[in-house]
Order: sequence, then C-alpha cells, then structure tokens
Amino acid sequence: MNKPLQADGYEGLVTANDNGEQELSLLIGGVHCAGCIQKIESSLKEQPDVQEARLNFSTGKLRIVWNGELSRANDFASKVETLGYQVSPYNPDTEKNTAEHENRFLLMCLGVAGFAMGNIMLFSVGLWSTSTEVMGLATRELMHWISALIAVPAIAFSGRPFFLSAYNALKNGHTNMDVPISLALILACVMSFSEIMRQGEHVYFDSAVMLMFFLLIGRYLDFRARRNARSAATDLLQTLSGFAVVKDGETTRRVLIRDLQAGMNVFVASGEKIPVDGTILQGESAIDAALITGETLPQNVEPGQHVYGG
Repeated sequence: MNKPLQADGYEGLVTANDNGEQELSLLIGGVHCAGCIQKIESSLKEQPDVQEARLNFSTGKLRIVWNGELSRANDFASKVETLGYQVSPYNPDTEKNTAEHENRFLLMCLGVAGFAMGNIMLFSVGLWSTSTEVMGLATRELMHWISALIAVPAIAFSGRPFFLSAYNALKNGHTNMDVPISLALILACVMSFSEIMRQGEHVYFDSAVMLMFFLLIGRYLDFRARRNARSAATDLLQTLSGFAVVKDGETTRRVLIRDLQAGMNVFVASGEKIPVDGTILQGESAIDAALITGETLPQNVEPGQHVYGG
C-alpha cells in the first residue's frame, strides 16, 4: 500500500468566493492529455464537499471550490500528488518560469534524439540492405555495438519526459499514457541487447530512437500549442483592462472597460480593439476575428452585425 503524501500549508492560499464557498487555485505539472485532466477532476469531484474542480489544460491551473474547512485544501493537494502529478501554489510568474524550463528541456531532448537517430540510421542502412554473408559476422556485430553505444545514452537522456512521468504515476499505483511508451523504449533496448548476445541478425535500436524522436516532436508541438493559446488569452485580457470611449449624446468620455454596462454606446476608432461584445449601430469596417473564428482574413462588418470583445 502506498503511503499517502502530506501536503501542508495550502490552507493559507484559500479564498472565499461570492457564495461564501472556499476556493483554491493550484499549479499542476505533468498534465499531457485529456485523460490526465479527467483523472484529476473526477478524483476531486468524488469528494462529498467539493462543488467544482476544473483544470485548465493550457495554463495548468486547477480551481477547486468546496464547502468545508480550510484544512481540506491540504487534502486536495495530497490527492492530486498521489495521482502522480506535481502540485504547487498557483502563481503567474511561477507558471511562466515553469513553461520556459519545459521549453528548453523538450528542445534539448528533441535535439539529442534527432542527432542520435540520424547517426544510427547510417548504420541501419547497411545492416538492413545486405546479408551477413556479404557483410561478415564481425562487421555486423561491430555495427550493432556502435548502434547500441549511440542509442542507449540517447534514450536515457531524451526519454526522461516519458520515464519521469511514468515513474511518478507508477509509484503511486496509477498509470498514464507515458507508461506504455516507456515500456516500449526499454523493451526494444532489452530485446536488441539479447539479439547482440545471441549474435542475432536483427536489432531494434534504430526503431526505438526513431519512435522516441517522433513522440518528442508530438510532445513539443503540443506544448507549443498550449503555450500559444495561453499567450493569446493573456494578451486578450491585457488589452481589455484599459479604457473605452463611450458616446453620450454629442459628448464622449473615457470609461474603464470593467465599468461598461449594457445599453452604452461605445466608440471604436480604426485600429483599436473592440472592448466588449455588442452590435454595430453605425459605420462599416473590417475587423480581425481570427481569435474567434480562426479565419486570418479580415471580416467585413456593417450596422446590425454582432461583434465580440477583443
């Protein structure tokens, strides 16, 4: 039986929302897919006093709302840790530093895996394109050992994103998508060494390194997509934190965007961002609605059409 982790001090991060319920925000590390989100959210929602548990995949921010004592915050943090994920207090600066560290880490792993794959393929072409009778047993064994010397350190180094994630999950009695990936890489190396020891004809170091390389490409592209989505959302929030020009009869005045109310007439000059959702009353223009529609070409708008803030 696994010993439960003890997370202390999180009750100091708890705030009360408008309904008088307790609310806690945590930064969760090691989340790579929708299955991770479902596992974390469902395990928390099983708690009888939890009203809401939502994990943002882009930012890694977990929001927990419950009715109960402040000390329950430590229980919730421990619950997530036992699932194999890293938990820390949510802080935008910490989130940014974590993202930069992950970016450098994945790029380094990807570079080493690509370098190793390219070199192993040079030997694999010779191994797979001719027979032992033509090449000679000694030459084949030498090329097998050289492939092993390249592949094993590369897998040990570049496979860390998968190995560490799988280890954190398994040590707490759970599995995730990185467990079968880690098993595939390890078993491919074990089978290859077995073939070398038996002077077999085929080894699979090239397949293991190639698999790892393409999986790392997918992991890095996924990270970049999440970071870009987070950056776009942050930029949008920053642009909507300023002033808007409200037209009141023949006069205009500047009003904080957060103080805008339904029924106000907002004047938007050319080149400015639309501060709130609304309907065009007067004027024609072309707006960039890529954040909403994904269409990069400007969208023509005219009176009567609905537009969105940002």
